[in-house]
Amino acid sequence: MGPLAALGIASFGPLDLHPSSPSYGFITSTAKPGWRNVDLAGPFRRALGVPVSIDTDVNGAALGGGSGGGGGCPT
Repeated sequence: MGPLAALGIASFGPLDLHPSSPSYGFITSTAKPGWRNVDLAGPFRRALGVPVSIDTDVNGAALGGGSGGGGGCPT
């Protein structure tokens, strides 16, 4: 394996998924205690120094399952 090139995060939401937004990567107006307006992607981007992408947990599961990475429906 080589060095880490990028990171993808799949999370519950609602999320700000607009890369041009100042709050991109934030969990926004969730009802989950302690998670409202939390910058989820930023700390990873700063700590790892690589591009970070974020999407919903549902989309992440679909992408993982569709790529054969597990977590999808068995065939």
